[in-house]
Amino acid sequence: MLKIIEKEDKYLDTHTCPVCQKTPLDKDGVLLPSSKSCEHLIYVATGDGVEIDKEGFYNEDDNDGVGTEWEDITNKLDDNYVGFVFYIPAPSGFSSYWIYKKTIKGELNIC
Repeated sequence: MLKIIEKEDKYLDTHTCPVCQKTPLDKDGVLLPSSKSCEHLIYVATGDGVEIDKEGFYNEDDNDGVGTEWEDITNKLDDNYVGFVFYIPAPSGFSSYWIYKKTIKGELNIC
């Protein structure tokens, strides 16, 4: 079963891949394009929409909102994946949803 880690954190720029420890963000905290990010990051979405979807999880026709989509996606994944949900406290209220896939040998380095 997929492990989901929820974090309330206004400092998303400290986030790193749980497999290779690379940061998916540039020095300004902006998400790197999927071609420049680590190979393990396969999905990123926010309330504004999907940013990265390497495995074609997003289906606009079936989408009732990112939260519903997140549950639909994560319910189908096994322990070869790990999900993160980031909540930035008020006044922002921003949230983002991340999925990493373990594609190399070894254990996930997760608290």
